[in-house]
Amino acid sequence: TDRATMAGPAVSAHVNTTRRFVVLIFRGRSGHLAFTPKLPNVVGRGRGRNSAYKDFKARLDEHVAGMVEHGVPVPEDDIVSVKYVRVDLRALESRTNLL
Repeated sequence: TDRATMAGPAVSAHVNTTRRFVVLIFRGRSGHLAFTPKLPNVVGRGRGRNSAYKDFKARLDEHVAGMVEHGVPVPEDDIVSVKYVRVDLRALESRTNLL
């Protein structure tokens, strides 16, 4: 028996069997929230970043298992890079005062 047969109908030798998602974590009023833009209805909650991430991961695993069970394609995350940008508000303020 090969691996594709053992894994079930959702897995085949010709399909990438892993998915990667960007996970965003932010602080809300009652703790931290974690989610991925590709599956925005899957949200993890926790008092801190780590607990929110762990809760998110458990919910994501459960959600994706349901998708696979029902034959729903699991989306690919098309985000290839995450960058941060800083905006200097003082510099912007001085520029706008000169205009």
